[in-house]
Amino acid sequence: MTRHPERHRFALTAAGAGVLILVVPGLLVAVAAGQLALVGAGVAALVLLVTDAFWARSALRGPEIRASGPTTTTVGSEFPLRLDCRARRPVTCAITVENAVRPAIPAALPVTGDVAVHATQRGVLDTVAVGLRSTGPIGLAASSRLLRVDLAAPVHVEPRRIPVQLPSMAVIDPLTHVYRGDDEPIGLRPYARGDSPRDVHWASVARTGTMVVRDRRRGVAGTELDVIIETFRADCDLAQLLGQARSALEQLLAAGYHIRLVTVEADPTSAPGDDGGGARYAIGLLSNLAELGVRLSRVVVGRPGHLAGAIGSSARLVIRPEGFQWQSSR
Repeated sequence: MTRHPERHRFALTAAGAGVLILVVPGLLVAVAAGQLALVGAGVAALVLLVTDAFWARSALRGPEIRASGPTTTTVGSEFPLRLDCRARRPVTCAITVENAVRPAIPAALPVTGDVAVHATQRGVLDTVAVGLRSTGPIGLAASSRLLRVDLAAPVHVEPRRIPVQLPSMAVIDPLTHVYRGDDEPIGLRPYARGDSPRDVHWASVARTGTMVVRDRRRGVAGTELDVIIETFRADCDLAQLLGQARSALEQLLAAGYHIRLVTVEADPTSAPGDDGGGARYAIGLLSNLAELGVRLSRVVVGRPGHLAGAIGSSARLVIRPEGFQWQSSR
C-alpha cells in the first residue's frame, strides 16, 4: 500500500456552526450581565464543541488503505474494487471512491469490502482516490482525508468491442499459401481462390458437381500473422479504431492464428521533445483474450521510429483509421 500526498481537512458541521454562533454571543451577554449560570452553560457548550472537534480530527489520523481490482475490464462497465481500510482506533466514517457507483458508503473501520466502480475511460488504472469522512460523537465537527492509493496490480481498461468484418484475404491467403504444394493431402475440401488446378479432385467433382480439391493444409492453427495497429495521426479516433481492432483480433485468435501484435505505447524513458514523441513500438505474441485486453489498454497516439525488420511473418494485417489493409511479404 502506498499513499500519495493527501488532503486532510477539518470543519464544523452545520450543528457545530450553529452552536458556535449562538453560544459565543450568549456567553458575552451572560458575562456582561453577571449571569453565572448562563456563563457556566456557555463554557460547557464550548468545551463540548472543542472536545468533539478534537475527537473528529484525531479519529482519521494515519489511516491505512489497500486497494485491488481485476486484471482487465472494459470501458463503460462496472468492476469490483476491494478495499482494506484500517485506522488507529475503531471509527465510524463514510468512504468515497473515485467513479464509484454509490456516492458514499457508511462503514465502521477497520473494514474490508468491495466497491463497484465505473470504468470511465480506456487505459491503465494504477491508482485510485479514496476519501474518508468522520464526525465527532456529538456531530458538531467533521474530519476528512483524501488519499490516492496505489492498486496492488494495475487494472487494464480495454476498449469496447465494435463489430467489424475482416478482409477476406486475411482469412484465405495464409491458409492457401503458407504450406508447401508437395505436402501430403489430408482430405478433400471446397475449392478456394488460389488453389492449384493440379489439386482438383475430378472424380469427386464428377460425382457431386462441386469443385473440391485435395486439402494439403494442416489447419489454421500455427499460422503466423502480424497485426499492426497504426495510431500515427493526431486526429485518429482511438476509441473507434481500437474497438474495431479488438473485434478483428478476437476473430483471428478464435480461428487459431499465432498473432504478433504491433502497437504504439507510451515510452516512459522518453523526455518531452524526443524524436519518438514519447512513444515506442510494442511487439509481442498474443496467446489469449486477457493479453489482448492488456495490450489494447496501453495503446497511445504517436509515431515511433522505423519498424522495418522488427517483424517478418508471411502474412500481415494493418489496421488503420481509414480501414483494414492486407499485406503479404511474399
